[in-house]
Amino acid sequence: MAKILITRPKGLSDNLRQKLEYEGHELLEIPFIKTEFIPIDPGLIQEDWIFFSSKNSVQACLNSGIDLSKFKLATVGSGTSKALPPNLHISFQGNTTDIEAESKRFAVLVGSDSVCFPSSNRSLHSFAKHIQSVKVNVIEAYKTVLQPSGAPMTSVILFSSPSNVEGFLKLNVIMPSQKIIAFGPSTATYLASQGIKAFQTLDSTSEDHIFSTIIEAIDSL
Repeated sequence: MAKILITRPKGLSDNLRQKLEYEGHELLEIPFIKTEFIPIDPGLIQEDWIFFSSKNSVQACLNSGIDLSKFKLATVGSGTSKALPPNLHISFQGNTTDIEAESKRFAVLVGSDSVCFPSSNRSLHSFAKHIQSVKVNVIEAYKTVLQPSGAPMTSVILFSSPSNVEGFLKLNVIMPSQKIIAFGPSTATYLASQGIKAFQTLDSTSEDHIFSTIIEAIDSL
């Protein structure tokens, strides 16, 4: 049996946990960051599009009572799309972790329209910086605050963001025997800046891909 740590809040990976338990493994969900939402004045969003880069960006707008039906909606991926009310139409959904390629595809669709990005104070603005020909309004909608804590020893760690890596490393070290999986190139790049090489960088955040990557990491132990 292997223990796997994923840096997400409890309850977000229930199906993944069940699949791993069926294989005889244990999944721990421990975030090393917390989110503080910032009220948004709906009048600040006058753009044609709203681009959601995370579930938290969706929640920030919903918390502020913004009428999302007035805008064209875009999301970074299927997980973020699921956070939106089902009655809303999503005009663009990213489907890979190749941010540069996806941002170019989005820019073509946007054309001469303007885009609002409700974002974290620690956001890398990966999509926004790749569509410089488009009018962009970046709004700080929530704060990502480090929440360091001690973590149990596990065979595999899945880091879901650079901030989670930073929070983890405040009180923990990564052992050479551990297999590290990065959610996308931004996380892998931050890991590398800390001298940590990812065993795998996810090129899709689908549950099936995450599961198969974890099994591959376990098999390589």
